[in-house]
Amino acid sequence: WSEAEERHRKGLAVSEQLAAEFPAVPGYRGDVAMAHNNLGNISSAGGKPKAAEEQYRKAVGVLEKLTADFPGDREYRFTLACG
Repeated sequence: WSEAEERHRKGLAVSEQLAAEFPAVPGYRGDVAMAHNNLGNISSAGGKPKAAEEQYRKAVGVLEKLTADFPGDREYRFTLACG
């Protein structure tokens, strides 16, 4: 799991950089949310429930902000509702 986690963390860093540089592009922030969700899944599967919860909460926070910033985009509301 450590290799998968490392790769996802690197991907998260790239996504966060893109989201910071281009905040008007919602897809980059969506990628940040997905990366946090994926890290949550990896942590959960690796027996790290507290780390998983932290990542899931970060994903939810990003999705809540996206939903508020782009209320007409159903994809973010749907993803937030489905978890």
